[in-house]
Amino acid sequence: MASVNIIFTRGRLPGFHGVNPFSCDLFRGVAQAVFCRPRGRGFRPLLLALVFLLLGSAVQAQTATPGSKFLWTQGTDAATAQAYTWKVYNDGAAIGVMLTAVTCVANSPATTATCSVAIPAYTPGPHSVTVSATNAAGEGPKSDALAFTMVALPAKPGTPSIQ
Repeated sequence: MASVNIIFTRGRLPGFHGVNPFSCDLFRGVAQAVFCRPRGRGFRPLLLALVFLLLGSAVQAQTATPGSKFLWTQGTDAATAQAYTWKVYNDGAAIGVMLTAVTCVANSPATTATCSVAIPAYTPGPHSVTVSATNAAGEGPKSDALAFTMVALPAKPGTPSIQ
């Protein structure tokens, strides 16, 4: 557990003028959380707002392994989505990489489709991707980013022996 100091400067908080009115603890686990308590007579509503703000902004990345798939919804019917050319933009790259073997199936209602593709090879660790579709009119806007962590499968063990 690490401690975090929240410092208010230039008198933005009346009566404190650069003094830290809170003592905070940072907890890391499945999600990141900050718990603060007033050092003296504090501002409980401000404290609660700060905690909710910090917890609400935490984004948790998904985990992927070799064999996982990217999955997204496209705002068109399945036949039209299947005819698109798809690109993936890895880790903020300016140039996309063509995705092959994208499969799109109809949703209910049939005016949307769910598309999927096997995740290409990534090095173990954190990554982010966006996806775009291209048709005869050109490339559409990129999707929102997906943050994920690629986890490698364990290596093959050696041959067992008897001692």
